[in-house]
Parts: sequence; structure tokens; C-alpha cells
Amino acid sequence: MAIQFVNVVDFNLNQSQEFVLENLASDPGTGTTDGRLIYNTSENAVKLYNGSAWIALASGTFVATVTAGTYLTNSGTATAVVIDHDATTRTNNSSSASPGYGASFTAIDSITSNATGHVTVVNTKTVTMPAAENYSWTLTGDSGSNQDVASGNTVDIAGGTNITTVVGATDTLTVNLDDSISLSGSLTVGTTGSFTGQVTIPATPVAATDAASKGYVDGLVSGGLTFKGTFRADSGLILSGSGTGAYIYNCPGGAGTRVAVAVGDYYVVATAGGQFYCSGDQLDIGDSIIAVSAAAADSSVVGDWSIVQSDEGVVSLAADTATNLLGINVDSAVGNVKVGLNIDGLANTTSIASGSDDGYIPIYDDGDSTNKKINLTNLAAQIDISKGVRISLDGSLAYVTRTESGGLTTFAVTVSNSSVVSASSALDVTAEITTAAGQTVYADITRSGTTLSVIFSGSVSNGTYSALLVDVG
Repeated sequence: MAIQFVNVVDFNLNQSQEFVLENLASDPGTGTTDGRLIYNTSENAVKLYNGSAWIALASGTFVATVTAGTYLTNSGTATAVVIDHDATTRTNNSSSASPGYGASFTAIDSITSNATGHVTVVNTKTVTMPAAENYSWTLTGDSGSNQDVASGNTVDIAGGTNITTVVGATDTLTVNLDDSISLSGSLTVGTTGSFTGQVTIPATPVAATDAASKGYVDGLVSGGLTFKGTFRADSGLILSGSGTGAYIYNCPGGAGTRVAVAVGDYYVVATAGGQFYCSGDQLDIGDSIIAVSAAAADSSVVGDWSIVQSDEGVVSLAADTATNLLGINVDSAVGNVKVGLNIDGLANTTSIASGSDDGYIPIYDDGDSTNKKINLTNLAAQIDISKGVRISLDGSLAYVTRTESGGLTTFAVTVSNSSVVSASSALDVTAEITTAAGQTVYADITRSGTTLSVIFSGSVSNGTYSALLVDVG
């Protein structure tokens, strides 16, 4: 079943791709719509209904006018076109070139053309220039006091310190820098460079801009941070390392030697926690302290140290079994706590418990950026469930008006009527038009205020079509 368009289709100047005319073995009877096009398969012809008869649009070959362009002449007729090429005069241009010794260039020797000026033969030749001549001169001297070369003598060029000279078979002089170079003076490098081997420099730099040797740098950083051992945070007793048995601090003030402190000394808490220096920050197992100031034996204070905590001090957490906390699971470890809502683990319910006013769910109110709760009754009231209805396009109904004007039939539907969808705006109503048999057809649908208009071409009787309306507002 073909799709029916019951009003004018406007392509808005767009193409209809792969469009095929209606194929009919014979012409339809007269009385059809003026301007209708068909393809008559028996006659193999496109036909147009002109209001009284079917006429073929094309039959045989038809040429209206053929106009010759530049250099062309039409000497034929409209149905037997003959195009001749006009005679054309050829113009030759010349150019110059200056090739060097041994170079070549292409020269045109001759050109042959026909009567219309078309070139038929171009004869070219490649011309090669002779190579340059080799010349030699003899360097002669005179009796001047500054002449180093006597007539007929050979000039010898010798290498100097760190430089080697080589004269090849072609009398080419090559000057090389030796692989091993010793400089008694200084070397200045104006740009960046790179070394593929090791560079040996003095062990200790003197000036601020001198390079530092590996030994010098190792000596500077060797005492940066020194692990000294472990200790008890509750008493300050050193448990391992070179100071085992001595104290960093004495809690609660008992006897015992307190070790001297050097910058970079590093200790780690190994047993039960306690307060640093008996009354300072709480230290737990895994926390560490690093000395930032040196102090003699029995003289260190809290400010001589920096504390590095390994966790946040969380000991343990557990899920509560209180009714209002059910579903909250806790996976705890020192310094690593995970809390989650286990909805799947709660009991399934299809109703609110007896005696309860209503059930509540959490929501986020974007209007005032606040977390709130809402009961199910109020939530349902916020949901506008769209309504759908089928109505007959019948001008005798209270909410449908039928008019005919300019070859069109319009059914205006008041969508705010309670018998329709009670929509506040026709812009929020979708519409589908169907025949009595249930086939969808395509009419022109417009919306204004609370009125939805369905427009057909020609005269349409009441009840011929129905409208399926849905309020999506």
C-alpha cells in the first residue's frame, strides 16, 4: 500500500534522488488532475495530462538551437548540426637561456602545423655545452725581501700542533684536527656541544662557575638523609640501629641517655604509638621522624624534628546494625576506609509498612542546590504522564471546526478541550493522521496557541480521517 500525501508536498528546492515516474501500461482516463505525469510503458514515453488529454513530452530527436563558440562555425541545420573549426594563425614566441659549462638545453628545430593552426609536428634537439678548460699557472717569485717562493719552486704546507695536512693524488690539500689534542692555553666554546666519552676535571671546584666532579657531589649528598633505625613512640627508646638501647626522648621522663642528633637522621616508629616527646603529636606505627636541626646528646627538642605520618590515624570502623543505618557497609583498614550503600542487600518491598505516612527517597534540588527527601505521594504529583486520544476529524464535534477555502479543507482541533488531551499549548501535542482502515496519511499540520490545524487538499468529508493525539508537554 502506497503512502498517501493528502496535501501539497513542498521539497523546499531540494532534490528528489532516484525518482521514478508512475509506470502504467496505458493512459488513465480523462478527468484526472491537471499536470499529472506518468510513464507509459507500452509507448515508452513520458506523458502529461493537460486538462483534457494525455500528451507525450518527447518523441524522437529534437534540437532547438546550436550556436558555435570561439574558433567554431555551425554550417548545418537544427536537426543536422555541422560544426567546423575556423582557420587560426599561429604566433611563434622566442626566449633566451644562458647554460653553463657542460650543461644542456632543448631547442626546437622546426614546427609543422595544418591549415587551422593546429601543430602536428615539433622537432626538438638537445644541445650540450662543452666542458670547461683546465688551466695551470706557475707561481714565481722576485727579488723582494718578503717573497717566500722562488721561481719554479714547489710550495710546501706543513701541519702545526694538533693539525695534520694531507695532499691527495688530485692535488687537493686537506687539513685535519688530530684525534688527541693537548692545549696549553684555554678553550672557549661559543655554542652547546656534546661528549661521547668521559671528561676529567679537577676533583674540587674553585670558582662559582667551575664544574663539579662526581666525587665532590657524592661528598655533599652522602649525609643528606641517614636511616638510623626504629623506636618506640610511647617512650622514645631506640629499638634498632647504631643507637639501640639509647633514647631519642625519655617518657615519662625516666633515666637513659638521649642520643645526639645530626641533620638528616631518620627514625621509624616500630611499636605501639605514643605522643612525640611525651606531650607532642600522636605517632602511630609506620610514622617517621627526620631531624632538621642538629643537637648535642641529651639536648634535642620537638622543634628539631619533622614528622612524616604514614596514615590518618584510623584504627577501625564497622557497619552499624541500627535500623536507619541498614545497607551501609564498611571495609576498613588503617589509613584506608571504604564506605558504600548496599541497596541490593536490603529486603525487597512492594508497599510501605503499615502505619507509615509514606515512603521517602533522597533527591537533589537543583533549584537551591540542596539535598532533600520527598515522599512517594508528592513525587507522583510531580510526574506529568502524557495522555493519548483518537478523535474523528468531524466538523460537527464541539472541539473540531471544519472549513473549506481556496481548494483546501481545514480541521481546527482545540487541544485544551477535556475531550481531547487538555494541553496548555498545541506546540506540545504530536499528531498522526489515519484513514478509517488505519493507514497513516500525510496532511499539513500547523499549531497556534491551543489550536492544532490539519489541512487537506480538495474537499474532505467529515469523519474521513482520524487524528491520534498525544500531549508531550
